This record gives sequence, structure tokens and C-alpha cells, in this order.
Amino acid sequence: MFFEWDDAYNMGVDVIDHQHRRIVDYINTLYQAIGRSIRQSGARMRCPLSMSWSN
Repeated sequence: MFFEWDDAYNMGVDVIDHQHRRIVDYINTLYQAIGRSIRQSGARMRCPLSMSWSN
């Protein structure tokens, strides 16, 4: 899993919170698919993304 949802991310608007959780699910699905593709091809790849958040 690339990004784990936490209830602290909720905005308090059910429709928006649901959409945000779906986006996180899509990101994680894409991350898993990329990982499978890399493993199947035998390629080596470094993920350029970092999960650093600042206020």
C-alpha cells in the first residue's frame, strides 16, 4: 500500500470524504499495478514520489 487513509483526513462532508477515500483507493491500485508490471518485466525502478506533507 502506498498511501493509507486515516480518518483525520476527513473534511466532515460525507460526499467529499467518500470521493477522497476513492481517490486514495485509485492511487493504491495504480501503485500495485505498476509494481506488478515492474516485477514481471524484471526492470528496476525507483519511485520519484515522496509522501512528505508540510503545513
